[in-house]
Amino acid sequence: MICNTSKNNELINKIFNKNEIEIINNKLKNLNIERIIYCSFENRFAKSGGLGAVTQAILPYLDSYQIKTNAILISPFYTNIIKNKNIKKSNLKFNVPFNNKNIEAEILEYQLEYNIPKKGVLKEYFIKAKGFFNSKNNLNDPYVYKQNNIKANNEKLILNALFFCKAVPFFLRKIKTTENIVFHLQDWQTGLITLISKEALLNNILKSCSSTLTMHNCFDSYIGERYLKMITGRGSVLKEFTALQIAIELSDTPATTVSKSFSREFTRDIIQKEHYAPHLQSIFNQNKIKGISNGMFIDFPDEYKEHKISINEIKKSKHEARVKLLKIIKNYPNAEYFGELTYQGKSIMNLPEDIPIFVMTGRLDFLQKGYDIFLHALKRFDKDSIKVILTPKAVRDSDLIFFKNTAEECYGNIIIFYKNMTYGFSDLQSGSTFGVMPSIYEPFGAAIEYMVRGTVVIARKTGGLKDQIDKNCGILFREKNKNYTLENIKNFSELNNKIEEKIDNNNWVKDMTEALYNALNQAKCFYQQENDRYYKMIKNGFKKAKRFTWQKSVKEYFKIYRRYK
Repeated sequence: MICNTSKNNELINKIFNKNEIEIINNKLKNLNIERIIYCSFENRFAKSGGLGAVTQAILPYLDSYQIKTNAILISPFYTNIIKNKNIKKSNLKFNVPFNNKNIEAEILEYQLEYNIPKKGVLKEYFIKAKGFFNSKNNLNDPYVYKQNNIKANNEKLILNALFFCKAVPFFLRKIKTTENIVFHLQDWQTGLITLISKEALLNNILKSCSSTLTMHNCFDSYIGERYLKMITGRGSVLKEFTALQIAIELSDTPATTVSKSFSREFTRDIIQKEHYAPHLQSIFNQNKIKGISNGMFIDFPDEYKEHKISINEIKKSKHEARVKLLKIIKNYPNAEYFGELTYQGKSIMNLPEDIPIFVMTGRLDFLQKGYDIFLHALKRFDKDSIKVILTPKAVRDSDLIFFKNTAEECYGNIIIFYKNMTYGFSDLQSGSTFGVMPSIYEPFGAAIEYMVRGTVVIARKTGGLKDQIDKNCGILFREKNKNYTLENIKNFSELNNKIEEKIDNNNWVKDMTEALYNALNQAKCFYQQENDRYYKMIKNGFKKAKRFTWQKSVKEYFKIYRRYK
């Protein structure tokens, strides 16, 4: 509720007068939750990080949680990315008042028939407008418009985010969905719907709605008065605020994030509290952030669905998966990777069973994912002592220079897939010995993806990785705190992809590399010397992964939705 005494109302009272606040509160009083409007800048057809996977996975559970409540998705239609023929034109168009113009927008829709958690059908809607959502880049990343100009890209992203937020209420009016709405907003790009939806209540575009915000990462954006005036006459009041500052304070419920540990780190971990989110600390002190863990993104493969499977059966399945992976690597078209995996200078098919294969997957982000930390650690291993497979998704070719240099230096020990694999990705996760996640920070992470495929995870002890992994099912490592300082974090951030300078000049990077090397070496040793322990960890991983369900997540979200009353 907008006048909830548990929230800081200072910004609310600056934006709206007493009469407006009373009108908004009256429209909230009798709100019955009938529609969950899930707003996301990523969708099943246009993904960047974890948000796309979350959006795809959670919607059926939101839609089927209560008999009288259903869910829909609203997302941008990315004209240069989305090519799916199952997205249909609705023949519905509407005007969006934006930057003193009326912009015509078109509604497209995708009908999702789902069988889990039960049988149902829901709609995913896409907003298409000329001149908007035309991101174009090597990875089909929906956030990248100008891949070689960060400033220009950010400005373009802000413009598209503002247009989307302004369009949503008009979109809903067009499809005759205007009351008993809960907006579930994802990250700063959709966060200003907390403001726009309240203005829509005052202008009778919407009849009743509330809003909830989920932060999947710590990214934020300063909007500025010039841009805010494109969507609201209240821009001058908000000119000093970032998108998340506005979104969190105007949300009608506590803000959420995607793991309990990450929610605590927002106010306790130096990298969040003092580097990425110092501007949010006073807001977090007034408006507590709730951690709600994600569920599993993939189901157990057939060979592991029976969780009473024996250690010997796990050994057999892992051996078969390893052989399959090595065959895939041996026969893979070399135009899609660089580096080479060999054993004693010959075919990788000769690799002995006791030599572990380490794999790291995901997008290339030097400020978060820790690929460079892994590469530094790899250099310390002798030839043929371990094998490494990486799948960094790089937007710029220049970001791969260090990977190529390492592949030459460690020839035979490493292979690098530098774009989306044409095939074999699931085999990569199931056939490897260890999945590696040396994340600098991690809101949730994909450790469970490895675990359900029977692969033990080695991860830096941060964020959601701490919630997914324990000593019985994986290896958590962490460097000493001595050099984990704001000065070193800022230096790390400023250097970004200047990998050699980081390791030469930053003691924190050296400490992380040392800690990861020790963890990799520990894993190698117990895999070779305590083989049964390794397979027990796989079995324990199955049990741990089962704790993360979308049913639990949605139950917690519905508790949050009702907090406005």
